[in-house]
Amino acid sequence: MSKKRKSFFNVLLLSTFSLLAASTSEAKLIQILHTNDTHSFLNNTQHKNDLGGSARLKSLIDFYKNKATDDGVKTLVMDAGDFTEGNIYYMADQGRKAFEIHSEMGYDVGALGNHDYLMGSSELDKILGDLNFKLPLVVANLQIGSQFKNIKEKNCSLQRIHDRRSQNCGYGSDDE
Repeated sequence: MSKKRKSFFNVLLLSTFSLLAASTSEAKLIQILHTNDTHSFLNNTQHKNDLGGSARLKSLIDFYKNKATDDGVKTLVMDAGDFTEGNIYYMADQGRKAFEIHSEMGYDVGALGNHDYLMGSSELDKILGDLNFKLPLVVANLQIGSQFKNIKEKNCSLQRIHDRRSQNCGYGSDDE
């Protein structure tokens, strides 16, 4: 994981924790499930059956969310981006299938990584317009202009956890 990506995720995570911790009335446990850099590995790999696969990942997310719910713990499921380019599935349709499947995984918030718009920002705008994309995305490293109909400037996403607001924000940086 690049230094820039680690920095982005740390800020995303810190902003989530700081907003959850803002209330001094009562501390409550939350579970955070996190993924990043899945790079269109929609099925498991042939050389390692336990690596990759959207169905397997969805099963794990559901398992840990259900287990936490049974224990009275809320779960926040996050993705830090780079869920498209990197596999043959990306090449087949410029990431459309990866976007479609990623939208159905049960994430509460996701980020667009640099690999998620290698097809170009105009094609990304078309993809987001064509799909019924359910995943709230934060974007920190993309210049958004008025020519786009479907890419909106949105650096933060709000969720409610334990009746408290959680704001997840992405911040861009020129640091390497």
